[in-house]
Amino acid sequence: RRRKTKEEDDKQAQRLATFFGNKPITEIKLKDITHYVDNRVANIEDRTVDPSRYENWEDAGSPSSAKKEKGLFSRIMFFGARRELCDQVPTDKLKVIVPKREKGIFDFETWDKFLTLLHEIGYLYVVGAYLLAARRMDMIQLNVDDVKPNGIYIKQSKTDKKQIKGINADIEQWLNRALARWNRIRAVCERKGRPAPKALLCKENGERYGENGSGVASMFRRAKELWPSVSDQPWPEGLTYHSLKHTSITEFDEEATGVSKQKFSGHKSSEMAKHYDHSIDIVPSNTMLKPKKEVAVEWENEQ
Repeated sequence: RRRKTKEEDDKQAQRLATFFGNKPITEIKLKDITHYVDNRVANIEDRTVDPSRYENWEDAGSPSSAKKEKGLFSRIMFFGARRELCDQVPTDKLKVIVPKREKGIFDFETWDKFLTLLHEIGYLYVVGAYLLAARRMDMIQLNVDDVKPNGIYIKQSKTDKKQIKGINADIEQWLNRALARWNRIRAVCERKGRPAPKALLCKENGERYGENGSGVASMFRRAKELWPSVSDQPWPEGLTYHSLKHTSITEFDEEATGVSKQKFSGHKSSEMAKHYDHSIDIVPSNTMLKPKKEVAVEWENEQ
């Protein structure tokens, strides 16, 4: 399995292990996994277990996480049943409904105000993710050596797609700001006898942000908490860090660049590119209904 997938499995397994404790796998029944799923989906006030007892137990109900964890549980039990270590617990009929949420995208007013709430490193992560249509992990993994004469080298963490995003005026401005910060931190590291940072968007001590992305997520979250200071409107529903990628692909101008949104985004299929594209087709309107013109028919030998 891919490293990223294995890391997700490890997190899910930790939640399962914490919930079930030392209960032998031979004693786990369908009702137990149903109880687990019910607690994962329920809001915190409706749960029958105390979430403060569990490390990494999310505060809000998470149907999507519960669905993945139920899937991992099924794989574990299937693995054990094949080796006659336990009975197979049939979870096929245990459905976890994940509500579909409309993905938010930034409009200019929200974008402009939000950028004022970010610290320098947060600004670089947010603007860079938008300009490069990159995920959070892509930005964390971005090295200073990835800055090439003809663009910025990106290897997408989810698909392993390799791209070089070309330089334009906005990228150049962002890059100059990022390199100025990196050079400042490098000078400090050299004075203290530490190696120069590899990550372009590193921490102040030169270290790379954690691969779980929590440090970058907290930058976004802290800026959101300050949102009421710049707007009397609530924070737009569904607007997350990943919305930067959705917004970037939606706003990408295929006609001006001569490049398709799929090629720009690096998606393997046009269907996935369309999933990120929230632009609305502009088509001509119809006209009012008019009486049909009578068609004159000439008859042969009319006389």
